[in-house]
Amino acid sequence: MIDSGQEIHLKSGGKIVLEAASEITLKVGGSFLKVTPGGILCSPMNVGQGSGGSGRGIALQLPEGVAPLAQVGQLPMAEALPAIEFPVQPACAELAQQDAGLVIKPVKG
Repeated sequence: MIDSGQEIHLKSGGKIVLEAASEITLKVGGSFLKVTPGGILCSPMNVGQGSGGSGRGIALQLPEGVAPLAQVGQLPMAEALPAIEFPVQPACAELAQQDAGLVIKPVKG
């Protein structure tokens, strides 16, 4: 264990490696940064002390010559999607055999 009253400096011309089997924790005041095999954890940020805080929002405007949308909100599904016609297939094997375009083949096991 290294214990110091004020400071400890580590200096390297290349790199410094700290290795631990379960975790490494850096503590400064009431904040911490913990590195474990499961991930990196940190204490909650205090707004105004190093974080960006919340934004003011924006007031977007349409470009000149662009009219606003006539209707804002949700449309019923029938109006929102175009009508698409799908070929209807017979609902059962007996009806499928009557349809000349469909052939049912038994599965060989």
